[in-house]
This record gives sequence, structure tokens and C-alpha cells, in this order.
Amino acid sequence: MAATSATKPSYQSMSEAELLNNVTSFKQVRIDLERLKKEKEAVEKVIKAELEGRGIEELIVGLYKVTYRNYTRKVFDRQKFMAEWPDLYATYTKEQSYKALSVM
Repeated sequence: MAATSATKPSYQSMSEAELLNNVTSFKQVRIDLERLKKEKEAVEKVIKAELEGRGIEELIVGLYKVTYRNYTRKVFDRQKFMAEWPDLYATYTKEQSYKALSVM
């Protein structure tokens, strides 16, 4: 019988050692991401300072075009709308469920 989209694929449980290895890898990747995020922010700070120091918003350096400028956008003030129109807000909001993985 051919598998259909409604048929669940067969599942083979991992050994305790394999699961521990995956969880350990997950935690290490999370640590690496945090370190890389801090490194990225430090490099961004240096580049922004250089552009500001030069008094420019755009720069071509090597193959890259670097911009650092102000932008304006309109955003929806959800808190104010909720306070002023609670019934209408309740009409147009819905609850959603989701699963989240947590490794402590």
C-alpha cells in the first residue's frame, strides 16, 4: 500500500545517548547564536559609528553597499485600540495554540 499524506511516517525512537547528543547540540547552538548575536551587534556598532563619523548615510565599500539612515513607518497602536474599542477588538482577535520546545 502506498503512503498517503494522511499516513504518518514510521517513527523510530532514538537511544538515550542519541537524544542526549541532540539536546546537547541544541544547547550549544543556542549558546553559539547568542555569542554571534553579540559579535554582530559589536560589528554593527563600529560600522554605524564610521558612517556617522563621516556624516554620510550610504557608502560603497568593496562589493557592498552599506546604508544607515532613518526610516518612518506607520504602526497600529493595539493598546490604544483595545482601550478605546474593546468590543471591536474582541470581535477581530482570535486565540491560537502552538507548541514550543524548551530545553533547560
